[in-house]
Amino acid sequence: MSQLFKECELRRFVEGRVERAVRWLDADEADIGRVVYLPGPVDGSTDECKTVEWEIVSAPDPALPAEIVEFFEAEAEALTA
Repeated sequence: MSQLFKECELRRFVEGRVERAVRWLDADEADIGRVVYLPGPVDGSTDECKTVEWEIVSAPDPALPAEIVEFFEAEAEALTA
């Protein structure tokens, strides 16, 4: 069976403001309130290569297999290219 992922809404507080992001995370670790550490900035730039702390604020069902997640990410990338 394939590894499962959930599309999670993340948030962090930076200099008095709230930043939000959406990432696919391992379904076994996608618990609301959990703090996750992700490499670099979410916008994909390489200006800052550091670990960034985020809190999971939403992790809705259903969890999806890796193959479906890869398809969604490829489609999203094609739309922004």
